[in-house]
Amino acid sequence: MIACCLIIFSSFEIPGRVGPRGLTAIDWFTFFNLALRFCSLVLLGIIFLKAKKTLHFHRVVWTIYPFGVFALWAIFSAFWSPMKSYSLAHAGEVLLLVVLAMVAGIVCMNTRSLSHMLYFLFVAYTLISVVILASYYFFHNIGNLIRSDIARSTTGLMHPATAACIASAGVIIIITCRLLWNWSWTRKLLFPAIIIEGWLMYLAHSRVAIIITFFLTLGMILLLGNRLIIALSMILLSIFISIYICSDPSFELSDRIYKGVSKYMLRGQTKEGFMSGSGRNEIWPLVWDSFLDSPLYGHGYFMTSKTGKINLWGEYQDLTAHNLALQVLVSTGLIGGILLVWALWRPISQVRRAFYLNPYKKKVAIFFSIIILWSLGWSLVGNSFLSGITPTSLLFPIALGIAAGWLSR
Repeated sequence: MIACCLIIFSSFEIPGRVGPRGLTAIDWFTFFNLALRFCSLVLLGIIFLKAKKTLHFHRVVWTIYPFGVFALWAIFSAFWSPMKSYSLAHAGEVLLLVVLAMVAGIVCMNTRSLSHMLYFLFVAYTLISVVILASYYFFHNIGNLIRSDIARSTTGLMHPATAACIASAGVIIIITCRLLWNWSWTRKLLFPAIIIEGWLMYLAHSRVAIIITFFLTLGMILLLGNRLIIALSMILLSIFISIYICSDPSFELSDRIYKGVSKYMLRGQTKEGFMSGSGRNEIWPLVWDSFLDSPLYGHGYFMTSKTGKINLWGEYQDLTAHNLALQVLVSTGLIGGILLVWALWRPISQVRRAFYLNPYKKKVAIFFSIIILWSLGWSLVGNSFLSGITPTSLLFPIALGIAAGWLSR
């Protein structure tokens, strides 16, 4: 838990600060974050080495080590990166998260430890959400949720997309745990969490977070919820719709609601800007062309071109691909892409077997499947679990470790 806290603390930024892109630009804050991550790696390494003689250890490592191979390839790719220190730093983050996944799989051996680990993650995300909301209302100069542009920079404590992702993760964790295991903390904290984190998602104007959270939650309720409650809810909904149609045959209220929702979802953009994915349809072709320049090896981890920058809107910018598959291909090449697919396939194949062969492991298999779907949803418009260290960077590796620890037995 201490190592996880250090990783979370190292993910925060000073408002308005632009991170360094080379060794000559490193400042005290960068050194501070590096020290926190190094300490967390040492703590995780100690736990890792203490458990290396157990059979459980070898099963967990066997499941996760393809991710370690991908991390090593990412580190190796820094040799031909145009910004070697920048690529090496981000590749080191991948290695840190791989070790975290292995340690999570080693220590999470029963339902009690599983509950403690997920409770810790949920509380961490909820507390961060509370801090962001408090800053938004009482310290608006650092707590604003203003979007400057498609880049990651922001004048506030945290980029709105990151804040919404944290809130989304908290909602997904507690609803999944409530439906699968019904632990006492999920019953006590469910509604406060939905209010706090739902409100943060609303204020952040994150369309992706709202859509992913809504559809995943709806799917979980339909698949895992109480059938009687679902049936009664559908009946009540049908009655409500019938009453509404009779009382408002011209659909004036629904038209006003539609206009309000459209205005919120557009976020001040034109319809053309919204349909273009906020500029992503301009970024993706450029990144694809850059991938074709070096299809086998890529340009170095976290790089989107041979110079590290792409010419967008008349300006050279060091943007990410805003898509996980494109980011992996352009930065680590086909080799990195194949390694990542191999790394994902191994735990997914175990999940598939657990669904049909072992009812005891089925709940963990469902939990990991939900986190995979949540991560893949974010990967369509961002770099998901390979976006660098953020508070939500912990969710996928911990879920991966839990799956490896439970499903490899």
